[in-house]
Formats: sequence, C-alpha cells, structure tokens
Amino acid sequence: IFHTHQTKEEFAAFSIAVSRDYYDKEAKAYKSTDPAWVEVVAFGGLAKAKAKNLVKGQRVSVQGELTSSTKEIGGKKYSFMKVTAKQIDVLATHEKSDGSDSSDASEAA
Repeated sequence: IFHTHQTKEEFAAFSIAVSRDYYDKEAKAYKSTDPAWVEVVAFGGLAKAKAKNLVKGQRVSVQGELTSSTKEIGGKKYSFMKVTAKQIDVLATHEKSDGSDSSDASEAA
C-alpha cells in the first residue's frame, strides 16, 4: 500500500468497506447494507507509519477530507469517494458469540 509518486512524494492508498446497519421491522432483526467502498490516501509520515502496521481486515477509523467524483466507464456513470486522511486509527475488533471476528464494518483492504 506504500508508494512513491513521480514527484518523490510518499503516499499510502487502500480501500475501506463501509456498511450500514438498519432495523428491519418485518424481520424484527438488524440487517446490514451492501458495503460501499471508499478509497483512502495518506501522505508523508502518516503514510509511512500506517503502511508498516495496517493489515487487511483491520477495523479502522479515518478522519480527513472527503471528495467525490463520477466517471463514465463503458457507457455507465459510476460514483467514487475518496478520503485524504489526516488521521487513521486502528479500532479494536469485536468477537461474535461464535468466536469469529466481526471486523466487516470498516476494513482496510
């Protein structure tokens, strides 16, 4: 995830999955939406530090500037979101009652 741009600027880039939980009144249960993928880019010291310790599947909290764009690919318009990170924190994982990890809400990919 760590790169050096042609300008010699160091950066790290990865994607996170963001899903939302909601309560389904008919099913009387909480459900999750399909994840939306958000690209995260960090520069300089933050990029270097996080490139060393982030692992795919970790839950993270990202603070920074959110931008969106649209691109046409094959005649269809797609929306993209990107966060230029100012801070990235690794969150504690929560274990489900069956012992598995429930780190699917926000993942480093």
